[in-house]
Amino acid sequence: SIDNFTIEKNTGQRLQARVDARVFNPNFFGFRIDGLKYKAYVRGKYLGKGGIEEPLAIPARDTVLLTQEPVIICYRNFKPILYSQKQLDSVPVTFLIKADMDILPVLPVFYIKTLWLKPEDFLRASINTHNIEQLIAISSLKIDYIDHFKSRLRVVLTLKNDFPLEYNIDSVRLTVFDRYDHSVGSVLIGPHHVSEFSHVDLPFAVSLDNLNMAISLLGQSIEEDICFYAKGNMYLTIRGKHFILPINQRLGVQIEWLD
Repeated sequence: SIDNFTIEKNTGQRLQARVDARVFNPNFFGFRIDGLKYKAYVRGKYLGKGGIEEPLAIPARDTVLLTQEPVIICYRNFKPILYSQKQLDSVPVTFLIKADMDILPVLPVFYIKTLWLKPEDFLRASINTHNIEQLIAISSLKIDYIDHFKSRLRVVLTLKNDFPLEYNIDSVRLTVFDRYDHSVGSVLIGPHHVSEFSHVDLPFAVSLDNLNMAISLLGQSIEEDICFYAKGNMYLTIRGKHFILPINQRLGVQIEWLD
């Protein structure tokens, strides 16, 4: 069985994932798996591959937990598999497995295992906090104006969509905090459509309370470590499913000190 599934890295051709799995041995004897490889298919379409290289001892009538095992998901068929579903219900994933076992005579064992997995789980594994932190960057920060009570910054949030999926950003709600976690401003970014394999710039303006900002800058300047962060949530919709992703991005502030 598969307990957890997480996408940890995206490339131009594939998703690199990790899974936790359980292997149950119903026999009255134990054995060792010296190596195991598999390929996965969904209704004849190649999905990905994985395996374990290190020897694995399976005690009699016992279950062994495998944690963070690598899996490679193929982009080529990921989108056709996902969009072939009218609903994001379960799909049969067939694993063609080859295992080298130490049972005499020592021969490779071939077998087929089918698990029903939800495409929604793949989406949630792909659009996760770890991934989104790698795909979002503050690419521009400029001062728009400063008056007696309020200041305004213009900021560009760049989103790099490395997925073979298009989706909608419903909204982005951010609050700007200083390094002491004090709020100095907030912003709401409106809806945007994001095409597959694309870069999207999300410009927005942040209104700052001058008094709070002055107090924050005074405290931070004494320590000569000035940091501000944009924290909040991004709300996405993919094929009617809604996702909430936390954002925590550092805003670059550089001040030249004169001694």
